[in-house]
Amino acid sequence: MRWGKSLRDRAKRRPSTACRAAAEESSQPVTPPRPPPSGYDLDRLNYHIDLKRFGKDLQSAANAVFSGDRRSKYTQVSSPMNVRTPVGQPESQYHMTHVQNVQVSALLLSWEDEDPELPVSVEIGTLRDVFVDIYDFEVEEWRIPAVNSHTALNLKILHFLADSDTKHLKIVYYAGHGKLSNHGQALWTSHRNSDRERPPTVKWSGIQNALEESQSDVLILLDCCASGLSNTDEGNGVTELIASCAFNNTANGVGQFSFTHALISQLRRLVHNPFFTVGYLYNLLYAEIQRLPVKDSKYRYLPFKTLLSSP
Repeated sequence: MRWGKSLRDRAKRRPSTACRAAAEESSQPVTPPRPPPSGYDLDRLNYHIDLKRFGKDLQSAANAVFSGDRRSKYTQVSSPMNVRTPVGQPESQYHMTHVQNVQVSALLLSWEDEDPELPVSVEIGTLRDVFVDIYDFEVEEWRIPAVNSHTALNLKILHFLADSDTKHLKIVYYAGHGKLSNHGQALWTSHRNSDRERPPTVKWSGIQNALEESQSDVLILLDCCASGLSNTDEGNGVTELIASCAFNNTANGVGQFSFTHALISQLRRLVHNPFFTVGYLYNLLYAEIQRLPVKDSKYRYLPFKTLLSSP
């Protein structure tokens, strides 16, 4: 009896296995639940995962800026009159050895109410003659109206792109005044009506998106202040920009130091080449402006080139 009582007493004093486990678990520090990843963390994760695409985009940008290869996507132009003339094409990374006939259309833009202190129509006329008489391009000069300027130009650009395809190169050229908005967007303005409460203005950054979505390759040539804005993205065709200066610089006025003057000069020289790329044209423009015989550095604002979109 005493032996059985002793066992019962020890059983009362000894806690059960489940009780000991519960006690040990309660003595461990409690780890708070981990919060779900934030949007910022997810963005960083996706950024590191997508290194392959980043490398591809970086290579495309490098090919556009440092275009040592002078081969071209196209080697001939077939005009509506069936006259063939050698010409350069956008994007040197397209290395095609076969001959592909391509139609080229150019739209030359300026303001209807031209600033008398910036008579760009003089140089536009000369550039038109080079495009038509030497390269046999389809060329249209169009003046931006002082009323409903943005809407009118937007509709004009959409009409210009209506017949886009992979064998139709589009060139858009603008000369005039330009500036940046308070939000860093490219604006074209008419200084002749600057005394208005809100002078005629075109929000070019928004219109440019339509060019990037075109099925055609597009070359944009801008001779205005604050024109070198990069807005790289995907697109259906190759869209390249050559601007007279960077986004934080002022373009030279009409005359021997202007971007358009150098463009006309180099296009006349390049007509004897079997073909040339936009990158090669940019290199020549850069070199010509760099060696201008002027002492004042304000006339040496160098041109800017970038690849805006690619398939």
